[in-house]
Amino acid sequence: MKRPNILFITSDHHNTRYVGYKGHQVRTKCLDELAATGVSFDNAICPSPVCGPSRSAYMIGKYVHKTGVFGNAMPNNPQEDTWAKLGNRSGYHTCHIGKIDWTGTSPGFLENHHSVERPYMTLPYQGPGKYYVQGARFKGFRRRETPLLLKNSGYFDDIILPNKYRENFSSDLYGVYYEDKWTTKKTIEFIKKQGVNRNKPWILHCGLHLPHWQYRIPKSYFDLYDGKIEPPFDFDMDKKNLPAIMKEMQIHQNLRSCTMDELIKTITTFHGMITALDDMIGEIIESLKKTGEYENTIIFYTTDHGDSMGEHGLFFKLNPYQGSVGVPLIISGPNIPSGVNIKNPVDLVDIYPTIANLIGARPHSERPGRNLLTLPKINQDDHVALSEYHQQGTPTGWFLLMDKQYKYVYCEQEEPILFDMINDPQEMNDLSSNPSYKDKLEFFRKKLFEICDPKEIDFRCKEMMGYISEDGEDETKIKSYQDYLLEDKKSI
Repeated sequence: MKRPNILFITSDHHNTRYVGYKGHQVRTKCLDELAATGVSFDNAICPSPVCGPSRSAYMIGKYVHKTGVFGNAMPNNPQEDTWAKLGNRSGYHTCHIGKIDWTGTSPGFLENHHSVERPYMTLPYQGPGKYYVQGARFKGFRRRETPLLLKNSGYFDDIILPNKYRENFSSDLYGVYYEDKWTTKKTIEFIKKQGVNRNKPWILHCGLHLPHWQYRIPKSYFDLYDGKIEPPFDFDMDKKNLPAIMKEMQIHQNLRSCTMDELIKTITTFHGMITALDDMIGEIIESLKKTGEYENTIIFYTTDHGDSMGEHGLFFKLNPYQGSVGVPLIISGPNIPSGVNIKNPVDLVDIYPTIANLIGARPHSERPGRNLLTLPKINQDDHVALSEYHQQGTPTGWFLLMDKQYKYVYCEQEEPILFDMINDPQEMNDLSSNPSYKDKLEFFRKKLFEICDPKEIDFRCKEMMGYISEDGEDETKIKSYQDYLLEDKKSI
């Protein structure tokens, strides 16, 4: 077989539970087919539940505390290698279309078509609707209410928040839906062009935006689920047993004015957005088949992070519950085993060595990730997956470790959190105060400190975040932290 093409499709905010192949009611015909013809990973977790840090980490193949990209407004180090650059060195034509959330420097694609207008992107979105125009910039770690954050970060007033809904969910302003229609069209055009030329293999990063809020979708998609939605589990705005950092998140998101009717409308819309996303992916795959490129193309599907969608009384991302950090991940294509499901936890930083192996490229330096297609090893090993968060909505950063059975959350200045993910998949019972789990807590703590010094990272991140103002960044001070990362001799 000739060298395969790589089609890497990403979405934004896709909750790990919202796929048909896991038994959810949402219609995801295309993703179900990809899972049936490839490998799906039930317990993939994102590097960080926020767009820029997560995307930077899986492109570079390093944990967030090593990339230094803790927030969406922080620039990437131009010296970092990415799998786009790997492709360039290996004779691939590399292209990005759609959303990417990569600040400062280029990730290395030879061809770029951006659908979101930001100061560091070149092609503005040209469809109907309004959307944000610049990356959000936050100062410090203490809570700030979501509406104020949006106002101060350049967001328009028409955005639907969980505490500020519109009655008309079938508006002509469909937000990110039209943006993704543009991305789908451009992606199909690229595939057709490459199918005609066939002079070299290609790597295409297709960045779709759905199901990211704004929570808007054409009425036809809304109607698929209207009247069929039940309240999310554990949606109790006044519950007293939330861990401290989760309670802080709830206050930060200002959800207490959300009514049950508004909640159900939002979740209904979210369902429709995922089905619309799935339909667009189906159009892209159909174009592969029509051009004859399908049999030589390996397809990745994942998202940068989830959206809690009311689970545990929380919306959006930022928190360490699975609805926020868990992500769907599928790999399908030639020579990929069919219908394999992996239960063991995996990291999205594993994508870098996986793509490197598929295209026969050699990384410039060692990475912490593993080739996801070494399936017997992945299915049997004792790997501990890592996620982390260091931004607004919490008084301190947190680190998450997850093995085959347990999830551990470490927070500076707070007590740790421990969940049994097999017997308590909805994360309702924190075991950290149970003396029977003392050894397990110590195991995870030791493992975390082997990976990094969380206290040092938390301090440096707070220091760095404090340099960011609502008006912009102090680039000199940001560079000083990037220099610290470059001087670090550790490989991860």
